[in-house]
Amino acid sequence: MKKCIMAIMFSLFSALTFAQSSQALSDILDSERLTYGQLAYLIGTYKEIIKDEESNDIDATVKALSNIDFFPKDVKSTDYATLGTTAMALTKAARIRGGVFYRLTYGSQRYAIRELKALGVLPASADTSNSVNGREAIGILYSLIAEDEPEE
Repeated sequence: MKKCIMAIMFSLFSALTFAQSSQALSDILDSERLTYGQLAYLIGTYKEIIKDEESNDIDATVKALSNIDFFPKDVKSTDYATLGTTAMALTKAARIRGGVFYRLTYGSQRYAIRELKALGVLPASADTSNSVNGREAIGILYSLIAEDEPEE
């Protein structure tokens, strides 16, 4: 059963990464600090907001995600994302239901972090102000995709 679930999760993650430009994904993986542009690219390709050919219009994607409260207002694609904003954006993108306070605060940074801690995605020491790198962001997204998979 676990092998079947892991195979499904691996194939979903492979499909997600295959659909993305290898150069853009390499840049994200190699980044020491995640930018909002990189986060927008991950969310945009996962949610099919942007296609690979349109990946050069990241500023528009960041602005669109800001308008629907995935990102703070007036953020630039070159600004660095914190763990709090990354968790908030990715939990919203993956439509994590969350606990009562997560839903009451519409997935605020604090409760997004707490939800990811409860799911075992983040360690107990994680804080909203921590910096996040590309590998960590992809790991969080992968875990949320896996969490979203229905169990048989």
